[in-house]
Amino acid sequence: MPQPSKNSNTIPALLWCSIEAVRDPYLLSHLRSEISSTICSGTSADLRFDYSQLGRQPLLQSMYAEVLRLRLSLFSLRSAQGADFQLGDYTLRQDQTIMISSYTSHMDLNVWNTGTNDDPHPIDEFWAERFLVHPNDPSSGPLKKAVPTPQEHAPLTSVKDDVNRCVQPVEGLRFSTKGLSGIFIPFCPGRHFAKQEILLGLAYFLTAYDFQLNVPKGWKAEPDLTVVGTGTLPPKDKIPFSVRKGTTRSRDRYGVRQVPKTSGVFAWSWPVAHLCASSSEAFSRTHYAN
Repeated sequence: MPQPSKNSNTIPALLWCSIEAVRDPYLLSHLRSEISSTICSGTSADLRFDYSQLGRQPLLQSMYAEVLRLRLSLFSLRSAQGADFQLGDYTLRQDQTIMISSYTSHMDLNVWNTGTNDDPHPIDEFWAERFLVHPNDPSSGPLKKAVPTPQEHAPLTSVKDDVNRCVQPVEGLRFSTKGLSGIFIPFCPGRHFAKQEILLGLAYFLTAYDFQLNVPKGWKAEPDLTVVGTGTLPPKDKIPFSVRKGTTRSRDRYGVRQVPKTSGVFAWSWPVAHLCASSSEAFSRTHYAN
């Protein structure tokens, strides 16, 4: 069965958000803290979120943007309609087709903030905080600074060493894409709907379920670069995991039922796309496999 085009980018993007969240306990704890503040209906049978608040959470937005920067690769086709066009040393002939790769600007070392000498974050690695502006840190934000300074910024929350405790966000922390016009993610008519689908899906998964990646310590997922230019890149390899209905304190109060873990493998195929978009009960009992 062919995959519907409306899910061709959103489902793998949601998959990447889930993978990055569950492989970092500190990140997962803070995301759940942001998400829990937006729950407007707390029963396991009818879990709902206030998207007007969910879509404004700084770390959630930054993580979403970083997934698109690192895992989205598009070829945009353009042409000079009126006359020949001079672009630097290149002459673009009238009606000649031009292919522009988003991946080039997404991986441009001259554009993106890669952290400091004391806290580096390479351009080819996921960094959930890349799009965050810290109130007392001029070196923060998505853009590379003219003169990098090894300045420490406040942590995302007041608690970093105990991921099971309630976390409190830093006052004044905000998400930003300022200065990225023409560099980051081409505008798409369906971008707002896609963002809602991804953030609401992630909020539901992280609230209603416990995930565990069954991978070695220090493991990182790699994208499948054989499909560069086609949209959101799927993972290169299968990813073993375990999942169960949520049992942590933050979700017990919503009446989520505890069930035994079920194991499987993340692998990009139509059944996975269908699974991500299907009901919670199907998700808890189905294994990912090609």
